[in-house]
Amino acid sequence: MRFLILLLPFLVVAQNSDTSLLRQMMIYTQPNEQMRLDMLSGEFGELREAISAQRKEPQYTILYFFSASIPEGVFVKRIEEIALFNQNRKHKLLSSQSLIGMTGDLKKYLLKAQERAKRSGLDQEMLVLVDIRMSPEVFENLEIKEVPVMALSKCVEGQHPSECEVLSLIRGNVTLGRFFELLKEKKLLPEELQ
Repeated sequence: MRFLILLLPFLVVAQNSDTSLLRQMMIYTQPNEQMRLDMLSGEFGELREAISAQRKEPQYTILYFFSASIPEGVFVKRIEEIALFNQNRKHKLLSSQSLIGMTGDLKKYLLKAQERAKRSGLDQEMLVLVDIRMSPEVFENLEIKEVPVMALSKCVEGQHPSECEVLSLIRGNVTLGRFFELLKEKKLLPEELQ
């Protein structure tokens, strides 16, 4: 029985020659697309081809930047707004949230947010939109010094926020509806999202 040990910046996986576990675990790593493909040489060539074939077109994505100082109710409200926007729409928004300056208990914060989501009745639709990442480099690249910040971007599903194309950004605690109103006033709101 052969074993493969795959060392990634945040993940160690030991496995036999069956690639099913590797296929499942690849989605939980956050290296960029090329790093993932470079790691899959040799006997995993078919897996490399499968990942390449899965590349999708970029979609409109709301990037939400926050810290634990933002009440969980505000965080949940932003996710709820996207879930409501996506109902019965052909062009759905993706969502990714970047967290910085975590103080206290992240698990407790997220459990409170989950309780609020359940009370809203949209917990299933909202669950697929939650994609929290610790991404200090994105805060630095976009010169975000205060939160919350919301950005409209184009991302491939699952792509790290640092690799997304940011189209518009607004600072402060605004609703998704108000953000879109401001973009529409400036003729920056894409037709698919109107």
